[in-house]
Amino acid sequence: MIALFLVFLFDKERFYLSIDQTNSFFQDLFFKNISNLGDGLFGIFMILISAFFLIYRSILMGISSFLIAGISCQIIKNVFASSA
Repeated sequence: MIALFLVFLFDKERFYLSIDQTNSFFQDLFFKNISNLGDGLFGIFMILISAFFLIYRSILMGISSFLIAGISCQIIKNVFASSA
Protein backbone atom coordinates (compact mmCIF):
# COMPACT_ATOMS: atom_id res chain seq x y z
CA MET A 1 0.00 0.00 0.00
CA ILE A 2 2.86 2.35 0.82
CA ALA A 3 4.64 1.55 -2.44
CA LEU A 4 1.47 2.23 -4.42
CA PHE A 5 1.13 5.59 -2.70
CA LEU A 6 4.76 6.46 -3.53
CA VAL A 7 4.28 5.52 -7.18
CA PHE A 8 1.36 7.94 -7.46
CA LEU A 9 3.15 10.64 -5.47
CA PHE A 10 6.39 10.79 -7.51
CA ASP A 11 7.04 10.62 -11.22
CA LYS A 12 8.57 7.45 -12.65
CA GLU A 13 12.11 8.74 -13.16
CA ARG A 14 12.46 10.28 -9.70
CA PHE A 15 10.98 7.18 -8.02
CA TYR A 16 13.31 4.82 -9.91
CA LEU A 17 16.43 6.87 -9.23
CA SER A 18 15.65 7.19 -5.53
CA ILE A 19 15.26 3.43 -5.18
CA ASP A 20 18.25 2.64 -7.40
CA GLN A 21 20.71 4.74 -5.40
CA THR A 22 20.16 2.73 -2.20
CA ASN A 23 21.58 -0.56 -3.50
CA SER A 24 24.55 -2.39 -2.07
CA PHE A 25 26.77 -5.29 -3.05
CA PHE A 26 24.77 -7.65 -0.84
CA GLN A 27 21.48 -6.63 -2.44
CA ASP A 28 22.90 -7.06 -5.94
CA LEU A 29 24.19 -10.51 -5.10
CA PHE A 30 21.05 -11.56 -3.21
CA PHE A 31 18.50 -10.47 -5.81
CA LYS A 32 20.55 -11.78 -8.71
CA ASN A 33 20.56 -15.24 -7.14
CA ILE A 34 17.03 -15.20 -5.70
CA SER A 35 15.62 -14.44 -9.16
CA ASN A 36 16.83 -17.87 -10.25
CA LEU A 37 14.20 -19.46 -7.99
CA GLY A 38 11.57 -18.63 -10.59
CA ASP A 39 13.51 -20.48 -13.25
CA GLY A 40 12.25 -23.82 -14.50
CA LEU A 41 15.58 -25.46 -13.67
CA PHE A 42 15.00 -24.87 -9.97
CA GLY A 43 11.60 -26.57 -10.28
CA ILE A 44 13.15 -29.55 -12.01
CA PHE A 45 15.79 -29.69 -9.28
CA MET A 46 13.06 -29.78 -6.62
CA ILE A 47 11.22 -32.55 -8.47
CA LEU A 48 14.44 -34.57 -8.61
CA ILE A 49 14.99 -34.05 -4.88
CA SER A 50 11.43 -35.30 -4.27
CA ALA A 51 12.12 -38.31 -6.50
CA PHE A 52 15.25 -39.09 -4.52
CA PHE A 53 13.25 -39.18 -1.28
CA LEU A 54 10.32 -40.94 -2.99
CA ILE A 55 7.76 -38.25 -2.20
CA TYR A 56 5.25 -39.24 -4.86
CA ARG A 57 2.72 -36.50 -4.15
CA SER A 58 5.34 -33.77 -4.65
CA ILE A 59 6.57 -35.43 -7.84
CA LEU A 60 3.05 -35.59 -9.25
CA MET A 61 2.27 -32.01 -8.24
CA GLY A 62 5.54 -30.72 -9.72
CA ILE A 63 5.14 -32.46 -13.05
CA SER A 64 1.47 -31.52 -13.36
CA SER A 65 2.19 -27.87 -12.55
CA PHE A 66 4.89 -27.80 -15.23
CA LEU A 67 2.49 -29.33 -17.74
CA ILE A 68 -0.40 -27.02 -16.89
CA ALA A 69 1.78 -23.90 -16.94
CA GLY A 70 3.51 -24.89 -20.17
CA ILE A 71 0.34 -25.83 -22.03
CA SER A 72 -1.58 -22.75 -20.89
CA CYS A 73 1.36 -20.51 -21.78
CA GLN A 74 1.60 -21.97 -25.26
CA ILE A 75 -2.15 -21.63 -25.82
CA ILE A 76 -2.16 -18.00 -24.70
CA LYS A 77 0.94 -17.13 -26.76
CA ASN A 78 -0.48 -18.72 -29.89
CA VAL A 79 -3.91 -17.11 -29.50
CA PHE A 80 -2.53 -13.61 -28.91
CA ALA A 81 0.40 -13.95 -31.34
CA SER A 82 -1.91 -14.97 -34.18
CA SER A 83 -4.10 -11.88 -33.65
CA ALA A 84 -1.17 -9.43 -33.51
